[in-house]
Amino acid sequence: MRIATWNIHGGIGVDGRFDLDRVVTSIAALEADVWALQEVESRATRARGIDSFDVLGAAAGGHAVAARTLCSHEGDYGHVLVGRWPIERVTIHDVSHPGREPRHMIDGRIPGRSEALRVIAVHLDLGRHARRAQLALLRSLIEQDPDEPCVVLGDFNTPRAGTPERILAPLLHPVPSAATFPVRWPILRLDRIWCRPPALVRDAVVPRAHAIASDHLPVVAELDPAVWDPPSLPDASPQHC
Repeated sequence: MRIATWNIHGGIGVDGRFDLDRVVTSIAALEADVWALQEVESRATRARGIDSFDVLGAAAGGHAVAARTLCSHEGDYGHVLVGRWPIERVTIHDVSHPGREPRHMIDGRIPGRSEALRVIAVHLDLGRHARRAQLALLRSLIEQDPDEPCVVLGDFNTPRAGTPERILAPLLHPVPSAATFPVRWPILRLDRIWCRPPALVRDAVVPRAHAIASDHLPVVAELDPAVWDPPSLPDASPQHC
């Protein structure tokens, strides 16, 4: 099973063009089974009338849960968690900080053959104090069931190591991966994957083959089936939440 996180910058590539087809092509090429996609844009003046939530949900696996953090008469903006399997027991946690852009965490579970895998998708605040508060809230969520297999992935917006490690390391294992931003000369590890137990996620890579599609690079990693055994792909029709 392969998981991935990617901030798609609203479908706008490094050339300044909105082109969601490039994002869809990259998603297909990377063949992940679970995606956390940030900066999904469906507002008409930016996305040209395309409902990117629906397009990306279908392209990335079919079972999508969206956190629409900014809503208007012309469309929405936010992030989405998508899988090839239904995502169950979903909660959208409002972790917005006063005076800052709204932020939400998507929290759900994918049923396995023996136990469920908890997956939490995040897009944290740019501000240091707001981000620290959101990390503390994330830790409190993870503490609810300390023995449950868990993956947390997304754009942590942390310019340097330190705060996430201090807050999350007692409960989660940081998966080593390369820098993801800015896409032309990556120096910052904004996009991260964390897991529990430590052996759950392995072989994280930051592929550059489709770098033109966004200002961030994706992070793609493998889940060890010896640690968590995913279910067979369902025959049921996909559902969107």
